[in-house]
Amino acid sequence: LLGIWPSGILVGLDKDCNITFEEYSQKWLERIKSNCSPLYYSHAITSLKRMNNQFGAVKLKELTPVIIQDYIDFMKQRQVVVKRAKLKSDLKMYLKSHLIKVKDFVIKAEIKEQSYQSAIRGERILVEPAKRMCKALGIKYEDYFETIVSKRDYAKGTLIRERRYISAILASAKRLRIIDHNFASREYLEPIT
Repeated sequence: LLGIWPSGILVGLDKDCNITFEEYSQKWLERIKSNCSPLYYSHAITSLKRMNNQFGAVKLKELTPVIIQDYIDFMKQRQVVVKRAKLKSDLKMYLKSHLIKVKDFVIKAEIKEQSYQSAIRGERILVEPAKRMCKALGIKYEDYFETIVSKRDYAKGTLIRERRYISAILASAKRLRIIDHNFASREYLEPIT
C-alpha cells in the first residue's frame, strides 16, 4: 500500500502498481510542499488540476508521449478567462479626503503598494486586491471599480511550466522505480513554440 515515510519518500510502490497519474501527482505535491517556494507550489496545484481533468485517471505506467503531447496541444488551443479591475472613481481623492495615508491603507488592505499605484494610474489590476481595497475602506467594489473580462491564449511560459511539472512527476516516479522510463523528456515531446 501507498504510504509516506517522515522523510517524505513514497513507499510501498513497485512497477506493478496501478497508481494513476492523479493519485501519484497528489503524493508528489505533498512531498514537494516543504521544499519549494509558495509560488511554485501554487502554480503546481493549478496546473495539476488541469492535467488531472485531462489524464488524471490514466495509470502512471500507461502514460505515453502521445497522451502528454495531446494535452500540450489541447492547452495551446485553449484560452484562459482573465478578470481585471479598472478604477472608475477617484480613489486617491477618497484617501486624501478621509485623511488616510497610502502606507496605512495598503497595510490594512493587505495589498502591495504597486497594485494601488497601478489602479490610480488607470491600469487594470487583479480583482482580489481591488476588492480588498474596497473592503478596507468600507466602500462598495461596484462603486469604485468595474470588472473587465477578456480571453487570451495560455502564455508560452504556462505551457512550458505544465511540461516541467509533468517531467518532474515522471522523473520522481522513475527514481522511485514506479515506472521504467520518463516519457516527458525532450526526446519524446515536440518543443513548445
